[in-house]
Amino acid sequence: MLTTIGFIFSILLFGVALFNSGGFKVFFDVTSIIIVLGGTIAATLIAYPLEHLFRIFKVFQKAFTSNSQEDLNKIIVNILKCAVKSRKESFLALEDMIKDIDEELLQKGLLLIIEGFTADNIRSIIELEIENQQDRHAKGESLFRFMSKLAPAFGMIGTLIGLIAMLKGLGTSSADSLGPSMAVALITTFYGAMLSNLLFTPIAEKLSNISEEEYLRNLIIKEGVLMIYDGINPRIIEKKLHTFIPKKYRESFIKRVKNV
Repeated sequence: MLTTIGFIFSILLFGVALFNSGGFKVFFDVTSIIIVLGGTIAATLIAYPLEHLFRIFKVFQKAFTSNSQEDLNKIIVNILKCAVKSRKESFLALEDMIKDIDEELLQKGLLLIIEGFTADNIRSIIELEIENQQDRHAKGESLFRFMSKLAPAFGMIGTLIGLIAMLKGLGTSSADSLGPSMAVALITTFYGAMLSNLLFTPIAEKLSNISEEEYLRNLIIKEGVLMIYDGINPRIIEKKLHTFIPKKYRESFIKRVKNV
C-alpha cells in the first residue's frame, strides 16, 4: 500500500514541478524516449534470457501488492491450526486442511509429513526450496538494478547525440535555435535519471525488502512444520513463533491466535 502511495505521490510532485517549469510539452520528446527506454530494454534483452523479462510484470506487481505482516500472521495461524488438528487426530487429518492453505511452502511441508518423510528429509527439502526461492528473487532484483544503471547511461548517450547534431549545425543554424536544441539534448539525461531514481532503483530496493520478509516467513514455515512433525504442544509452538513477530504487532497477533 505504501509503495503505491509513494509512487502516486512522486508522480504528482513531479507533475506539478514540470507544469510550473513550462508545461509538459517542454519535457516531451519522442526521440529521447526511444533512445532511453528503447536502449534500456534492448540492452536488457541482450543481458538476460527472455523468460526473465516475462517475469518483470509479475515481479513489478508483487512490489505493489505485498502485505508482509498480514501474510506472516496468516501463516502462523495456519501452522497452529495444523498443530492442533494433528495432535487431536493424526498427521493424515492434515490432508483436509491443505486445500485451505495458500502458502505453497507450507502445503509442501505438510504433504511431506503426510507422506511419511523423516524430519531430516523434510528439513533438507524445505531448505532447498527456500534457497531456490531466494535465488529467483535475487534474479528479479538484479534485473531492475541492471536497468537502473542502463537508463542514465542511455540518457547520456542521447545527450551526446543531441550535442553532436547541435554542434554540426552551428555553422548553418541561428543563435536563437541553440537554446531549444540544447534543451532537447538534455531531455534524454532527464529521462534516464527519472527512470533510474524514480522507478528502477526503488523497485529493486522494494524487491530486496520483500525477499528478506519472505525468507523470514519461510523460516517460520520450516520451524512450524518440523514442530508439527515432532508433535510439540501447539501453545509451545505459538510461543516460539511469537518471537518472529515484530513487537508492535505482537498484541494483535495474540488476539488473533487466542481462539485457535
